[in-house]
Amino acid sequence: MSPRTLRRRLQAAGTSFRQLLQEYQLQIAMRELENGQRPLPLVAQRCGFADAAGFREAFKRWTGMTPREYRVQFRRKL
Repeated sequence: MSPRTLRRRLQAAGTSFRQLLQEYQLQIAMRELENGQRPLPLVAQRCGFADAAGFREAFKRWTGMTPREYRVQFRRKL
């Protein structure tokens, strides 16, 4: 499938490649943060970010909290 066809089909579905990628990255990030004590740079790398700072910024934009705040909140629920 050509990139143009993919863009058209995603647009028809009401989404974009970027939006799907961000949703996937968020799912990975949440799972990684919930599943233990991996250092933030490793979590960032597993989510496709070059550094922890960019990951932290994106995670806060997506969820309204930092990765550390998310970890603490998740542990309280257990």
